[in-house]
Amino acid sequence: MKYILTFFIALTFPLMLQAEFTGPSEQQATSAVSDVQSMKDGMQVVLEGKIEKQISKGEYLFNDGTDTITVKIDEDVWNGLNVSEKDKVRIFGEVDRSILSNVKIDVEQIEVISLF
Repeated sequence: MKYILTFFIALTFPLMLQAEFTGPSEQQATSAVSDVQSMKDGMQVVLEGKIEKQISKGEYLFNDGTDTITVKIDEDVWNGLNVSEKDKVRIFGEVDRSILSNVKIDVEQIEVISLF
């Protein structure tokens, strides 16, 4: 019996290694900046829009057409990407609420959707 079980496992093991999910994946829904104002600290968000201007080192004004919000983008997040105020981008980040300042987005990833 022990040999039959070992044989069965040895026979099916290569099949398990080749298995993977090939169906559709769930993507995080895009949020609107106007909705972010009511979100809790630490919530994950995806925003699409344009970076209007730099307001300080690592902080930028982002607009998605519904409202404007400050986004914090560290140098390593840019990853060599060049973006102008005319380019549409998608940012992935989390809501950063502070008692002393307005709601901001701490950006973890940025990608260009369309270049001007």
